[in-house]
Amino acid sequence: MRRTALLEGLVGLFLGGALLTVARAAPGPRIATVGNLMRGINGPNCGALAKELKGELNDATKKSMLQHAAMLNEAGHLLMENKRCPDAVWAGACKALRDNSAIISEKVKAGDQAGAQTAFKALTSQGCGACHKAHRK
Repeated sequence: MRRTALLEGLVGLFLGGALLTVARAAPGPRIATVGNLMRGINGPNCGALAKELKGELNDATKKSMLQHAAMLNEAGHLLMENKRCPDAVWAGACKALRDNSAIISEKVKAGDQAGAQTAFKALTSQGCGACHKAHRK
């Protein structure tokens, strides 16, 4: 009885690990280019966030700013995936994008518009600006 339970447990553990591995694998080809990500995610969200950070901080703008910061944060991850990262400058810029968008989110939640603006300036200089200087054609 114990051997059967142990065997069933080991088989379950193996199958669970195999299923988790399959679930983590990409289901199909990823076709988004860096340009697609920049025009579809980074550009619109960065522009909207810049505009909103200059205006009034209220419930509606907070919700929108949090959405834009979340999309920029996710872009910092996407730009590292699918063999998109060519060098340390790119990796550092993506880290700056992720880190500063998270700070923007924290500051917006706290109602600290000046802090969010400071983090946005760091995002655009250390993230976007650093990478564009090295890689933008």
